[in-house]
Amino acid sequence: MEVYVGVDWSAREVVCSSAQGDEPPRRITGAKRTFADVQEFIERVGLRHPNAEEVHVIIEAGASGWAEMFHHAGAITHVVDPKQAKAFGESVCSSGAKDDGRDSATLVEMGRSPRHRPAVWSPDIELRAQLCELAAVHEMLTKNIVTAQQRLRSHLRERFPELEAVLKDLTLRWVHRLLRTVPTPRHAQEMTKAALRALMARSGVHTKTLDRIWVVLQEDTAPWLTEGLAEAQATHVNALVGQIEVLGLQLAAVDQQLDELTADLDLRKNLETVGGIGTKMANRLLRFAFDFERAPEHRDAVGIQLGACPVFRGSGKTRSGKLKGNVVMRRTANHRARATTYLLGRLASQQLDWAKAMYKDAMGRRQAPAHAYRRIARSLLRILTAMARDGLAYDNDRYVAALKAKGVGWADDISPAAA
Repeated sequence: MEVYVGVDWSAREVVCSSAQGDEPPRRITGAKRTFADVQEFIERVGLRHPNAEEVHVIIEAGASGWAEMFHHAGAITHVVDPKQAKAFGESVCSSGAKDDGRDSATLVEMGRSPRHRPAVWSPDIELRAQLCELAAVHEMLTKNIVTAQQRLRSHLRERFPELEAVLKDLTLRWVHRLLRTVPTPRHAQEMTKAALRALMARSGVHTKTLDRIWVVLQEDTAPWLTEGLAEAQATHVNALVGQIEVLGLQLAAVDQQLDELTADLDLRKNLETVGGIGTKMANRLLRFAFDFERAPEHRDAVGIQLGACPVFRGSGKTRSGKLKGNVVMRRTANHRARATTYLLGRLASQQLDWAKAMYKDAMGRRQAPAHAYRRIARSLLRILTAMARDGLAYDNDRYVAALKAKGVGWADDISPAAA
């Protein structure tokens, strides 16, 4: 016989309820966030329910560490979507009362319902776990770099506005070289044109940009800047520039690790045969969309995971036979996965001829660009699913010919030879 344990988690501990058979859920002392405590908790569940052959733990998503500990402690773990758990709770109790104990009891009832109980959770294979960990670091560093750039730009806009207007990308090495030498208008007054050219030699800066910088350095003066104040502001600029440089080096190292991690995967090599899919996008698809061990079950499985396939909400039909309701975005997909869908559609619309034609058709229908990108991504994901299933490279001419054979109107003007 099975025993079901509902687990409501926090950062440091869990609140739990358990039940066996038809008995009502009862609170049981939870556990701290250590593997030893979780093992001891599973033993206590066994003592409370001595006839139990299996212990099923139902826990809300968002705490993979807890799920891993319960799994390795011997429990059959089920991870549920918080929105589904909330909706289920509202369906069994209309009072609106809510606390950790009630939430854990609700999860017990959800686990006992075969219709609502999610599939058994299992840890990612090592390769995917490494990919997800490195991708999380990449996202963190990217966010930190953007924040550091914003701080530097804000400072320059306040202290050196004319130069800030010229510097479009604050991550470039020549920009850092310039700002370390000329961090304030007072330092600019000490710069000669020959010294500027020598400083920027072999830096990659365009000649026209260099001329604009020289004009700015001559015109943007700040007579109120004393030598001491200028040096203080220079320290501020150097600190911000140094932060961007360090983060950039760390990000480059993570990029290299991600590249090396998946470089030998045949699936990644096939994905990169599609125009617009490079190393970063291929790794995002490997992280969110494709299983390393088996091909997708059906053509829209990947689109559902990435939120590219919409959801219909409605009931009944009109007199003309049309369904009543509307189509909305699939919100249950991971928000980073949905962002991958948007980026994939946008890249495809820039690189693939059929995607460009599809985007043009969408604009003619007055669809929003984001909607158009999701449509394009859904079509491309079906192609990628077939590629993953059959182990084949991308064939643009074959897809364009298939579109024309099916009588897709917007594909009539596409020339396969132009792919």
